[in-house]
Amino acid sequence: MGALIRADGYLRERALKLPEVKRDGAFTRAVGDNLAMLAWELPQGATIDDMDAVKECNPASWVTVDGLREQREAVHELGFCRYHATVWTGGEAPWILADMWDGLRRRAGDRGRPQRGRRSGRFDPPRHDGGGGRAPR
Repeated sequence: MGALIRADGYLRERALKLPEVKRDGAFTRAVGDNLAMLAWELPQGATIDDMDAVKECNPASWVTVDGLREQREAVHELGFCRYHATVWTGGEAPWILADMWDGLRRRAGDRGRPQRGRRSGRFDPPRHDGGGGRAPR
């Protein structure tokens, strides 16, 4: 049982279909013959702005409501959802965070997309499921 939960939530989806799934607030326990999952996730109906609910999915004693409030203001919303509230967001993990991308666009003068017909190259970052990236074309 050495599998990791992939960034796209594939194993999480499988775990939630196991015969024994119990939820208690922010805690979910799913158990089957060959797969098990323990997860602390934002409780259903709660929002990422409810710091008491976000604290529920961070059971470590050193994670405080004040610290979570500080992080809510400091990091991009997508990052806060994923890494502090354990909200599964769509798509595979990005190889560059949204706030970094936004900063790069501002520094580049927000020139926008290349003109049609011009190729600017392509990079497929390595995937978390063991697949490799492809070289730029």
